[in-house]
Amino acid sequence: MNITRTVIASAIAMAAIAASPAARADVFIFDFNGPSVSGSGTFTASLDATGLYYDVTGATGTITDSDGGAVGTFTISGVSGSSNPSFDTTNRLYFPAGPNSNQGFTNTSSFLDVGGITLTTTAGEYFNLYDLQNSYSLANSFDDPSGQAPFGPPINEPIDTFQVAAVPEASTWAMMVLGFSAMGFLAYRRKQDFAPVRLA
Repeated sequence: MNITRTVIASAIAMAAIAASPAARADVFIFDFNGPSVSGSGTFTASLDATGLYYDVTGATGTITDSDGGAVGTFTISGVSGSSNPSFDTTNRLYFPAGPNSNQGFTNTSSFLDVGGITLTTTAGEYFNLYDLQNSYSLANSFDDPSGQAPFGPPINEPIDTFQVAAVPEASTWAMMVLGFSAMGFLAYRRKQDFAPVRLA
C-alpha cells in the first residue's frame, strides 16, 4: 500500500514538472576561442516575434586579442546597432544553433548569421562576432587602416570554437528544487514506513 502511494506521488510530481511551461531564456552564456582571440561573457536577449531567433540587446564579458588591429584584453560594455559596411549587423542569436540565412549567405547550423553581433567595449573598440558560411570569425574596429569606426573591410580572425548556453530562469530553478525536495521527502517517508520491527 505504501509503495503504491509513493509511486503515485512520484508520478504526480514528475507530471507537474513535465507539464510546466518550458523556460524561455533571456540570458545566455557565451565562450569562444581561436588562434589569436578568445572571449567569454553573457548576452541579454529577447525572443523575436517570429520565434526564429533572439534579438541581443546587451552583453558583458571580456575579449582578448593578440593579433589584428586591437591587441590586449577588452571589457565588453554592450552591443551596437552600427553596421559593418561589408555585412549588416543583425545582433541576432539563433538558439539552439540552427540553419539561418542573411544576404544570400547560408549557415547550416550556427548560433550567428553573417551580420553577427557587434560588441562595444569600455575602451571604445567595436568587435563583430559573425559566421560566414559555417565559419565563425571576429573583426574589430582597428582592422581598418583608415580608422573608420566601427569597421572597414574586416580582417578575419578565425574562431575555432563558439559555445552558447542558456541560463535557466528563476522559475525553472524553483521547479527543480521543488521536485527534488518532493522526491527526497518521499524517500524519507518510505524509509520510515519500512523501519525494522524487533521481536522480543
